[in-house]
Amino acid sequence: MKAEITFQGESNFVQVRRDGRPFGKIFHPSDGVYRFYIDDRENLGGADLQHEELDELEALITSRYAISHHRAHNAPGHSAA
Repeated sequence: MKAEITFQGESNFVQVRRDGRPFGKIFHPSDGVYRFYIDDRENLGGADLQHEELDELEALITSRYAISHHRAHNAPGHSAA
């Protein structure tokens, strides 16, 4: 099952949501590069992903983070669901 990634424009950033919950933010500083940060990590330095085109960055975020977060562990006696 894939997680749903959505994007919602705010006043100075784009809110990224995963399954309806806040997941990260996209900022567009004056250097022209859009930067994506998971949670509230924008004050910690390097971006998790970045791209010059917003649409391309949104596609990268969706392809990387819209994965199942209900992975089964392949421990002995357990089958993958």
